[in-house]
Amino acid sequence: MRDIDKIDFYDFNFNGHYLSEFGGIVADNEGGKITYSLLPEREYVINHPFECDSTFVFKSRLKPRIWEVPIFFNDLDYAGIRKIAGWLNSPTTSQFFYKGDSLMINARINSEAINLGTYSGQEGLTKLQFIAHDPYYYDIYTGEKFI
Repeated sequence: MRDIDKIDFYDFNFNGHYLSEFGGIVADNEGGKITYSLLPEREYVINHPFECDSTFVFKSRLKPRIWEVPIFFNDLDYAGIRKIAGWLNSPTTSQFFYKGDSLMINARINSEAINLGTYSGQEGLTKLQFIAHDPYYYDIYTGEKFI
């Protein structure tokens, strides 16, 4: 996320489509609080020499980024649910970016199944968990890599 003042945090693009194309917005019952990964977690390869209090770090690497996005659909119908399922059913990584942002990350849905909660059958609420095994962001236009 580079263009904070231009980003529409209520809409994102994944697998070639915007959430708004399916009548959805980023929101939940608590107002749509979202946590963003500033830096991915780092894994270290270390060794403890015999009879020494020190630890030596041999190398490190970035772990995958994992984040959750709450989404709400106001008006569902059977055809709409099938279209949403088709959009989210991506076995390969796809670009993920918020509307108006110029940075994207290659991600996939990180779950076995996605359930859609509803109160009256006309609306739906769920949380999508994404994982990016490549933890870097890329400029959509130039391909430049960012942490």
